[in-house]
Amino acid sequence: MEMKGRGIHAYSVIYTSLILGLCCVGEWEEAEILFKEMLNQGVHPTIVTFSVLLDELCKTGKMDEANKLYKLMIQRGVQPNTYTYSILMDGYCLVGRIHDVEKLFVSMASKGCMPNVVSYNILINGYCKNKKVDKAMSLYREMISKGSRPNVVT
Repeated sequence: MEMKGRGIHAYSVIYTSLILGLCCVGEWEEAEILFKEMLNQGVHPTIVTFSVLLDELCKTGKMDEANKLYKLMIQRGVQPNTYTYSILMDGYCLVGRIHDVEKLFVSMASKGCMPNVVSYNILINGYCKNKKVDKAMSLYREMISKGSRPNVVT
């Protein structure tokens, strides 16, 4: 009943749980089929559903597919959150597309999602891997000045 009160239908939770399970065991094709079935059945994916799928695509470096899914998410009225942006940023770092990471980092703040220590760490790490240590240090100082506390990873 609590889920219904928040606009979350049980079917979307069940589909998302199954999709997560399939992604965890490396069954991307099955997860994709289940997602399409979910859409065909008129079940509305949540931010969690999209994040699970985006995470799988990004971890495997399928950034073109991840970008298409991100656009579908927006098109369906599901707004990304800081966690979703961090997933995408990490994926772009994985494939060496630091410019796309920078664009997402700026975009998230302009859309009301404030970067957290995780999103800062992703971009700092991307800068370091691309030998842009000055930019990494500048971003680190910005993070501190905005009140984000560095963690062990930073």
